[in-house]
Amino acid sequence: MALVVPSCAGGITSNQGGGGWEGEASSGQDAEDASSAADTHPADDGAPDVMPEGTETPEAGDDVASGGPDAMQDVASPVDASEGGGPVCSPGMCAFVDQGCSKQCDTVSSCWPHVDRSYNATTGEHFYTTNDTEASCCGFTVEDEPYYYLYSTQQTGLVPFYRCLLSTGFHFYTTSSTCEGASGATVEGAMGFIATSATCGAVPLYRLYDGTNGDHLYTTSSAEMTSAESGGYTFESIAGYVWTAPES
Repeated sequence: MALVVPSCAGGITSNQGGGGWEGEASSGQDAEDASSAADTHPADDGAPDVMPEGTETPEAGDDVASGGPDAMQDVASPVDASEGGGPVCSPGMCAFVDQGCSKQCDTVSSCWPHVDRSYNATTGEHFYTTNDTEASCCGFTVEDEPYYYLYSTQQTGLVPFYRCLLSTGFHFYTTSSTCEGASGATVEGAMGFIATSATCGAVPLYRLYDGTNGDHLYTTSSAEMTSAESGGYTFESIAGYVWTAPES
């Protein structure tokens, strides 16, 4: 089933102020029908966030593997003035767990880009974006806005979370900078930074796959995960750890 790739926002472009980012533009390729469910599914070999067959569902607090190198700029954590007399930190620096040299989680709302969740009833694809306009574009209906939060800068314990466009026109989201080696896949950009463990109140983002249409479902709800499994989805992994609200 063909899908018109969302293009209202011109690729991945944040419409959120402060600490924002801009990813690579979408390739604009036409969506092609999948020859089989297996062709739509990213290769498991070397995939950083796909669980081996037979592995039990991880519990909250389990670490996930970090993704590959990223071209986005690193933002170094400020130096704690109480340890060696370094410079005083600025509360607006998006310093994550060292805000204001207080060793507290960041409370600057602009440092937490939100992710919307949408659904296309025609194709059966779940879609995730940081752009509110794109979330309701091209046949998608917004299910949750915002659905979860990422962080805006590279910090210890955080890795880029990429949005990939598959050759089928469906999207999936991963810490792999190569889209896990999926044939014909295009990296559209990094949506933000995802935690590799439950830090600063982060919760697991469960990743599931529907082999009948190639849809990847991401949910923060263990109950929804169980329901989706009953409906034909297969649990693949914890994609990472996200926040259901900005730290405050």
